[in-house]
Amino acid sequence: GVVSSGGGGVALLEAVLCCVCDVGIAAGVAEGVMEDADIVSAEVEYAVMSQSESNKRNDDEIHPESAAYQMGEQLLAPLLPLIAQIPASEEDRLCSMLSSLSSLLTQAPQCALGHPTTAAAFGTACLSLAQNGALEANTRLQSLNLIATGLSSSTGVAAQFGQLELSPSVNMLGVFFNVSVQHLVNGMDDDVEAWMSDALSLESLHYDGDDMANFAGEVIYTALEAIANRGLAYLYPAGIASLLAPTASWKDQCAGLCLLSIVLSTCSECGDAERDSSAQGLFQAALQLYSVDHPRVKFSVLALIGEMCIADNDSRNIRRSHAGVMLEVIANAFTSSLNKLTCCACLALVSFCRAGNGTEDCADDSVNELCAETLTPHTQWILKPLMEGPLRSNNTVLLIRSIGAVACVASAIGKDFISYYPHVMPGLLTCATGEQNDVMLRGCALEAATIVGQAVGKDCQLFQPDATTIMTIAQPLLNQIKAGDDDNLCMPRDEVLNSCARVASVMGEEFAPFLPLLLELLIQKTQEKPNVSISDNSLPTSGVMNDDDDGTETIPIALPGLGLKKLTLNTTQIYEKVQAARAMFEIATSMPLSFQPFASTALTAFIPAVSFAYSSEVRSTAAQALFGIYQSISGDMKGEAFQNIITPLVTQLEKEDLEEDTSTFFNVADAISDILNDTYKHFSIAPDLISHFIALLTKLFARRSSLISKIAQSADNNYLEVTLKEESEVMTPIVDSIGWILKSHATNIGVVFQQYVSAFLTPLLTCTTDIKAREAAVSLFDDVIEFGGEAVARGYAAPLLQSILDSFTTGDEELYQVCLYGLGQLARVVPDCLVGNEDAIVQFAMQVIGKGDEASRVTLEYAASVLASMVLRDGAPFPNLKTNHITDAFLNCLPAREDDGEAKICHAALGDMVESNVVDLSTHAGTVLRIMAQVISYNQTEGEDIVTEQTAMKYVQVLKRLEAASTAQDGGAIRQAFESLDMDVKVLLRRVMASSA
Repeated sequence: GVVSSGGGGVALLEAVLCCVCDVGIAAGVAEGVMEDADIVSAEVEYAVMSQSESNKRNDDEIHPESAAYQMGEQLLAPLLPLIAQIPASEEDRLCSMLSSLSSLLTQAPQCALGHPTTAAAFGTACLSLAQNGALEANTRLQSLNLIATGLSSSTGVAAQFGQLELSPSVNMLGVFFNVSVQHLVNGMDDDVEAWMSDALSLESLHYDGDDMANFAGEVIYTALEAIANRGLAYLYPAGIASLLAPTASWKDQCAGLCLLSIVLSTCSECGDAERDSSAQGLFQAALQLYSVDHPRVKFSVLALIGEMCIADNDSRNIRRSHAGVMLEVIANAFTSSLNKLTCCACLALVSFCRAGNGTEDCADDSVNELCAETLTPHTQWILKPLMEGPLRSNNTVLLIRSIGAVACVASAIGKDFISYYPHVMPGLLTCATGEQNDVMLRGCALEAATIVGQAVGKDCQLFQPDATTIMTIAQPLLNQIKAGDDDNLCMPRDEVLNSCARVASVMGEEFAPFLPLLLELLIQKTQEKPNVSISDNSLPTSGVMNDDDDGTETIPIALPGLGLKKLTLNTTQIYEKVQAARAMFEIATSMPLSFQPFASTALTAFIPAVSFAYSSEVRSTAAQALFGIYQSISGDMKGEAFQNIITPLVTQLEKEDLEEDTSTFFNVADAISDILNDTYKHFSIAPDLISHFIALLTKLFARRSSLISKIAQSADNNYLEVTLKEESEVMTPIVDSIGWILKSHATNIGVVFQQYVSAFLTPLLTCTTDIKAREAAVSLFDDVIEFGGEAVARGYAAPLLQSILDSFTTGDEELYQVCLYGLGQLARVVPDCLVGNEDAIVQFAMQVIGKGDEASRVTLEYAASVLASMVLRDGAPFPNLKTNHITDAFLNCLPAREDDGEAKICHAALGDMVESNVVDLSTHAGTVLRIMAQVISYNQTEGEDIVTEQTAMKYVQVLKRLEAASTAQDGGAIRQAFESLDMDVKVLLRRVMASSA
């Protein structure tokens, strides 16, 4: 009663609650901070590194014995019901208490939610406040945000909190999502005219009038990100479908589109082709809403398209299924007179070109190929309205967005952009060199010009004169940067340096005159000491604070022996270091001869950067830059360079936290693998290095075993499955690294394998609980068979073959790939070891080929290589298995392009088959013509090393013979085969015949 009447009672409650929260935080933090009086700088540095990148204690268990837990039960639980009684007249004090509870949740979740009684009181109080119409919307949303924060707190506490039943018939999450969606709808500004007239900004498309709706969206996102697919039951699909109905209000439709975006980005099951039967219908309904005559709905559809592209992956196939409609919506928006719509359409097109796998800028080759595949057929009717509309705008923000969109289209479709180049490049150069005072516009135009030039490439000769123009613009700017006059640059420093690096990638060795100055600036930035400060923690909450004006990020951290402190990072400097590393990689790989004299200096700069404590992205890009630098080195310098870089890289890899940052772990491991790959043909690599990788694999397999066990025991295991899949990808560079070291000892590979690898791998050949472990073992056994020679191969063939045969029924395609590769090696090195199993092996290869497009090209080509090696080539060990069915299946897999070595085997086998009349040219002439023409063309024009010189000469002779036969009186079938070829194949044939002549 004292509280509900306001006044002193509320003030007293505020004082007591804040005191309990402060003490609870102290207790919680004390349990997580290691006490150590003698702190060395390295320990502090790595404490900073780990906490600045993951400022949250990850604890799988609840600790009833902890002081924080007991304080929550005894002191906090009785106070929480009183908070819900605070009247609206004391809202300021209420907000202060909510802020204290927020700090408690993030720093000491055991206190706030550890005990079931405390958690129930917490959830009940927050929901009560969220539904109190007398309070301001912001206060009610703060209450909901506390629940979302609790769901995303330490693992054990959050799991218990997410399953909370407030009563036998009331589930906390159900009420939470229902109320949050109401706030999302009601929080949108009714003043559409004000929204339409709101000025465009490069910072954000958010509209200030929608602050409450944006807040509600963030609350829902935080909650769904924490509980993932468990949240679908409360929103999806029925809840979202009702909001997307054509008859719904514009606010409901916008809320439905926003929710679909959030669900896509947080719940992996949403949109999954195998597990979500509702997605396609919802996507179609959402995209059709662009026809609604309301600008805010149209805007929300465009925003959704961007999120659909970001969320797209192999299991969702969103762009492949909806590309036509998505691009039609974007093209229509380019013709709108409302700049907000055209600006959002530009961003959606950028996402279509670049996004995927949950990131806005995806570097995955398969995603990039998908973007090009789905965009290219629609390029003309996308670019025409873009160039005639937004690209001619007088609005600077819209012009910058449209320039970015054009650059992304060019990057996505590559040489197919050549026909548009003359219509785009002059305008970009005009913007970059014109009288505009806008720094961002000039920088954007210069960078876009280099992206377009990089897309069309050097061969077409279009970009050469423009590249000279660009460097004429850039040279004085580089001098200005060297002089330290960054503040007066007419465009951003990073865009100048990035543009120069792209020009270098196209011009190659012709860029040499500009190289010394550019490298000096990149190295200078890399060696710049980190602008980091540690001070006493005075932050009002435990969250990260960003200052965009100063380019800093401030993070509360707990340091060993020092307690709570405040870490301030210069994020602008970190971004520039990342860009410098990327530029260095591009330059080193595109002009190695001119770069080599600078390689030693570059190595000195980038080796320390791989252990940069304050940014994982700096470490990742520095590791990749080291590979580029190392690749440019030749001769005696290579051995010295290898010794200088390999130890720091491996040491850093061992320090990286796989669980917290899978991406960085993978990038560093991948750089090491690339370096070893570039090394093994030059000299032997110390085999002791294998021990480091075996230790890493041991830890990785132990963690995988734990995850697999948890998946088997958990009903809601999708997040764990995603984690397992992500972490499985890091195995590849580690296993490959062992393989490169083994191959460097080709003449002694059996001894090295026996001493360092065999004991660890052999048991994994029969592993049934973790298919990826078996895949790793089979892969390295394959290498021993391939490089060890017959005597060594006989010692390992039997266990490898048995593992392969046992793997036929697993259904795992990546395991199939290493199995098929191994079978090809066995068939060529120790074919007698296959006797008795040849029928089963050939049948398996045929089954794989029979999958067609369901299998990857790599898998199909490895299966074709097995048929070639066992049955079809001259001297094959099992020619009696040859049938027309096998021949047809083999031809359907050609030409082979994924693995140069296996491609040569397949293409040589085709030559043998034609010579020995295994292939009936009267029925297969068209197929043979196509394959041979493509193989020679890929080899001659694309530089693909997929055919030996001897096989290529054999192909030319066959093609000439067929050409002659087609003119003979009885050559009707051959003539018809020539005439039935696609035009592109005919062009290839003419090119091949002309070059051979």
